[in-house]
Amino acid sequence: MRRLRVKLKILPLLSVLVTLRVNHLFTCCRRRDLTRSWQGDFGCSFIVYGRCHSQQRHHLAINCCPKNIKMGNCCSSPKENASKASKQKVILHFDEDFPPNNSSYYGNDVDLNETITWMRASEIAQQNGKDPLFFDQHGASRFDVKQGKLGNCWFLAALSDLPMHPKLFKKVVDPDQNFGIDYQGKFRFRFWDFGEWKTIEVDDFLPTIEGQLRGVTSQNSGEFWSALAEKAYAKHHGNYAIALDGGFVAEALEDLTGGIGEEIIMAEISDQSDFFRRLLQAYKTRSLMSASILPSSSINDETGLASGHAYSLNKVIEIKLGNETVQLLRIRNPWGNSTEWTGQWSDGCQKWENLPSEIKDKLDFESKADGEFYISLPDFIEMFDQVTICHLSMDSIDKSAYEWKMAELEGSWTIKSGLYANLLKAFDDPQYLLELKNTDKDGFCTILVSILQKAEDRNSYGSIGFEVFRVDDPAEELPLTSNFFANCQIEESHQTKIRRAATKRLHLKPGKFVIIPHNYYGSGTEEITKRFLVRVLYEGRVTFKRLK
Repeated sequence: MRRLRVKLKILPLLSVLVTLRVNHLFTCCRRRDLTRSWQGDFGCSFIVYGRCHSQQRHHLAINCCPKNIKMGNCCSSPKENASKASKQKVILHFDEDFPPNNSSYYGNDVDLNETITWMRASEIAQQNGKDPLFFDQHGASRFDVKQGKLGNCWFLAALSDLPMHPKLFKKVVDPDQNFGIDYQGKFRFRFWDFGEWKTIEVDDFLPTIEGQLRGVTSQNSGEFWSALAEKAYAKHHGNYAIALDGGFVAEALEDLTGGIGEEIIMAEISDQSDFFRRLLQAYKTRSLMSASILPSSSINDETGLASGHAYSLNKVIEIKLGNETVQLLRIRNPWGNSTEWTGQWSDGCQKWENLPSEIKDKLDFESKADGEFYISLPDFIEMFDQVTICHLSMDSIDKSAYEWKMAELEGSWTIKSGLYANLLKAFDDPQYLLELKNTDKDGFCTILVSILQKAEDRNSYGSIGFEVFRVDDPAEELPLTSNFFANCQIEESHQTKIRRAATKRLHLKPGKFVIIPHNYYGSGTEEITKRFLVRVLYEGRVTFKRLK
């Protein structure tokens, strides 16, 4: 339904001013809340987290916690806006590339079971008796991210971490924009995309149901930075359904930081002390982290945890209680309500009553129904299935904060779709020489290798992986030829999976290695070209170059 009101005013020079006021009402479908489980081409199954939301939302008045991002004059009153409007006609931005309609929300997957009304943020705020704000007086906080009815816990778990990293936050969310006197209905955000940061501009039409946001909300119903960031991410990837309805936390973290997401499976942890050391090191070097529970988990609802759900992991700490050392993790449910862990060290646990105030202050503990809670390391390993750590390099933001350095090269496969690059054909694929020169204390070199493919959208990834071969023999011909592969051993490999990136931590003796990315893009005979990035995080000194 669309109403047009056209007002003509004839000026002395016979010019015509046409003012259009458009109210958009569109009908969209509410998709079923299911969690997708896909099977890779070579027997590797994996889970897409998300498509989960609480059936009931408790909109509580929550005081803003860490105020990491401060704003000065971040908003103007309606009177100031009216004063400007009285002096000149302001035509608010309308995004023709991402209009407020069905295609921007659901694409072609539309079922008219749900009515979506697109409203400007200023209209939503006024309907709730608020002044529209980009940031409220507290600035940006992780508690400004409360999941709505979209299945995008995986994205919001990443987004809610961002305000705790002010420099990263300002790289993604331009702080110099507001609903004040310069308000034009246009907002800017930046996302990392295949090696570069891209600016995405959106208008402030947001999808609502009965006047309330369908997507992410803030604890202040008049604050909109998180809802507009969600919209910009949806535009960046095509529409709300493609961008947000189920996904991987690693991808969201990479898009918000430019880092490399490493996934750790709990069932594969053999040494809890070493695992905690890795988490603590990641926290100290300002890596962003998340924890997830598989949909197949048999977790009990009485625990306060949800299966098929992603959480943010925003604090790792070790405390001394007498002769006991306690290792704790702080987790946040993006639902942002009372659905929290109920076991040991939960908000209502008696352990907090006898804890010295100085330790409570160190932990920044408050008992609130805000989705955030502490959990001990053993309980965490038992209850959760996966941790994602997004490692940042020295070139990311703050060189003093990070130990990793990053080397990055672009390449491409020119293949016939359906041709799997096995060892007999590996010499036809691009090859990259990596020489490791420095070692850790144990005499090994620790690196993180990631092959990132470029795809048209999140639904068109091929199966990718890589092999690593040691080539210390100075007589070995480079690039590697078919003679080498006739009698060789694989030093390391990453199993082929349908994922945007194939990433693995490697622990290698110093020396020379050749990395060969491989791929599989389904059946067919058409020749296609697919681009990819090879990214390596390392410490010390390395040589990294393309051989072919």
